[in-house]
Parts: sequence; structure tokens; C-alpha cells
Amino acid sequence: QLLSRGYFMALNFIMFILGTCRAVYLLMDAYNEQQTLPNYLSLLIYNLVFPCLTSAFSILFLALLQTTKMQLVSPKIQRLRVLVAVMLIHFSLSITADLLVGFFYTAHVLLLVCQILFIMLGLLLSVGYLYIFQRLYYSTVHRINEMRRMSLTKSRSGIGSVQKKFRPTSMGTAVKVTLITAIFGLIMTVFQVYGMIGVYHRFELRSVPEPWPWYIYQTAMRL
Repeated sequence: QLLSRGYFMALNFIMFILGTCRAVYLLMDAYNEQQTLPNYLSLLIYNLVFPCLTSAFSILFLALLQTTKMQLVSPKIQRLRVLVAVMLIHFSLSITADLLVGFFYTAHVLLLVCQILFIMLGLLLSVGYLYIFQRLYYSTVHRINEMRRMSLTKSRSGIGSVQKKFRPTSMGTAVKVTLITAIFGLIMTVFQVYGMIGVYHRFELRSVPEPWPWYIYQTAMRL
């Protein structure tokens, strides 16, 4: 089993919050075009998605490490308590920044700090997923080759039956999950950099994004 019940429920709960925030933001008043929501609440609903994403990636990351018995860092760091602490810090920073910017626009630099933090966490998790994928891939290939060699040896000696098809295991599923997650994580990080520099111009005085770059960015993030 790749995910325990606790990890599975936590992951789905976070994804439920993410989906609810996006649904409210788009269906109630798309991008708050009519100013239906106060500025601070609009920012909060929109930006809460990003700590949800990093939290979901982190939960799956820790679950993969525990399932595959892989020790990536010190046992004191690779613990559920540390992960929960990092998640709470990210949520707290994001919510605090949204409230401050919502009430005091001069604090908009905090949005840049949160976006840079999200990009750094995204890159770190993507690299971690790629590292796990490499380790799992070679381990799985080695295990399959060993099983085939043993099966072939038994077949030749007449001890075993004809070679059977190998059933997919949690290890094989973990390999696929790590590769897909790493690819999506890198793509998402690249689009965040594009949004920060090419759309919202966080390092410039321009505050209103141009239509086409904004449309491309929003469409890519929805996909």
C-alpha cells in the first residue's frame, strides 16, 4: 500500500480545500472582477492554494520515503512533526501576507516573498522527487532482473514452473508517482517564475498585468 489511511485522508483534505478555494474564487466572482469580496479576502482565497500545493506535495513525498524505507536526510528531520511544522509556517506566512497586503497595499512586497518561498519549496521538492525516482528506478530494475534470473534458473533445473508474469507492486507504483510528480512540480515552478517576472512584474513598478501574458499564465496554472 503506497499511502496509509492517515496520509491519504490528509492529502485529500488539503486537495478539497484547494478545490473549494478555486471554485469560490472563479464561480462567485471570477478573479473578483466586480469587487464582490474585500481585497484581503480575495487575496486570501486566491493565494491559499499555493501552501496547499506544497503541503500536498510534501505529504506525498514523506509517504513515499516511508513506504520505500528510504532515508533521505537525518531521522530527526525526516519526521511527520517536522513536516507539519513546515506546513503551518508556510500557511501562516501566506495568510499573514495576504491580510497585510489586503489592508495595507504598501506591504505588497510580502507577496513577492511568498512567491519566492513557493518557488524554492517547489524546486526543492521536485529535486527530491527526481532523486527518489532515480533510486527507486534502479532498485526496481535490479529486483526485476534478480527475479527473472531466479525464475529462469528454477525453470532450467526443473524445480519451478514456467516464468510467470510479474505483478505490479507498490514499488513500481511509487516509481511512476515520483516521476510524474517531479515533472508536474518542475512545470508548475517554471510557470510561477514566468508569472512573477513576465506577468505580474514583481520587480517593477507596474501593477496591472498585460492581458495575453496573464491569460496564458492563468490557463497554464489551471491545466
